[in-house]
Amino acid sequence: MRLLHPGDTFPRLTLNIPGAQAIQVPGWLAGEFGVVLFNRGAQGPYCTAQLRAFQRAGDSLAAAGIGVATLWVDDEQTTAEFTAKHGLTFPLGHSADARAVAALTGAFVHDNSLYLQSTGFVLDPQGTGRSVGLSGGAWGASGRFLSHGWRSASMSPAGRCGWPVPGPYRDVRCGGTVRVVAREGAPGLAGRT
Repeated sequence: MRLLHPGDTFPRLTLNIPGAQAIQVPGWLAGEFGVVLFNRGAQGPYCTAQLRAFQRAGDSLAAAGIGVATLWVDDEQTTAEFTAKHGLTFPLGHSADARAVAALTGAFVHDNSLYLQSTGFVLDPQGTGRSVGLSGGAWGASGRFLSHGWRSASMSPAGRCGWPVPGPYRDVRCGGTVRVVAREGAPGLAGRT
């Protein structure tokens, strides 16, 4: 199994989107910073909270030039219902092959139920991984983060995290609140929260 490290090029993954054409990441995120999330599935309360938090922050993330894409192993119908129920506007890929994704990225797989453990990647506009978050269970249980020049992400059992983000952005937080804070001197972003 390959373990992605900060500075590695993110592998090409196809996300099957319910009722839409499949997309490939990191290509779909090209030219902007991106967050790629792997989630356990619709039954997970922490995953639901995380995806809802990213949705609530959608306008702020878009204004900061940060795209979001996520995937899980749940089927198309479950994914379509979840997307509609929570009003997600970013792509949520369904029917992921957990073992194939793990072989490409180093994400952990729950073998009994065969799903991906929660994992997050921050990519630069060229598709290079800048931060990797791996979890062997629900967020907060055993998350490990590798950073490339930024502080490590911190997690709490409540599902809140601090994502190290490159470029002109100092911090993105998810969980109960998502916040994008610009570094000093970032054009057009000073003071945004």
